[in-house]
Amino acid sequence: MNPHTLLKKYSNNKDAYHIVSVHSELVAKKVQKIVKNLVLNVDEKFLYEISILHDIGVFKTNAPNIFCYGEADYICHGIIGAKIMQQEGLAKHAQAIAHHIGVGLTKAEIINQNLPLPHIDLLPVTIEEEILAYADLFFSKKPKDLYTEATVDALRVKLSKYGPKQINLFNIMHKRFSGE
Repeated sequence: MNPHTLLKKYSNNKDAYHIVSVHSELVAKKVQKIVKNLVLNVDEKFLYEISILHDIGVFKTNAPNIFCYGEADYICHGIIGAKIMQQEGLAKHAQAIAHHIGVGLTKAEIINQNLPLPHIDLLPVTIEEEILAYADLFFSKKPKDLYTEATVDALRVKLSKYGPKQINLFNIMHKRFSGE
């Protein structure tokens, strides 16, 4: 399976594809750096594939700032991507893609925030899912910030909007994957 071919199959225009593919490559490079710098038992091929495919559902969301003109809310892109992966017969990929939003969302957070997501836990479960969720946080899809890696401090400020639990989960991931 070529993840780039699959990503392109679901893109609806070249501008959106460019943004998502650049973002995904940057995430993949961050993932590779994490795996190289730490002694972890991970499926590197699978990690690369989910790094490239994690935002495949973005194309079906309403995110005009990144040239996506679908009907779904942007926060639904993980669930949409998971459905696409299921249709492609890639169940393991589907789970990882569903679980990559932020540092993860609990069923309670989804309900309490009235998010348009299924009422289930969407937390990273495997080491590969955790690495993907962590690495993804560092790169925006906003065109002006596309090539810029966020700082740890900037990510903590961003996550603080969602409560101390999110910062705590990020700090745990950061300690585990940065070696700090």
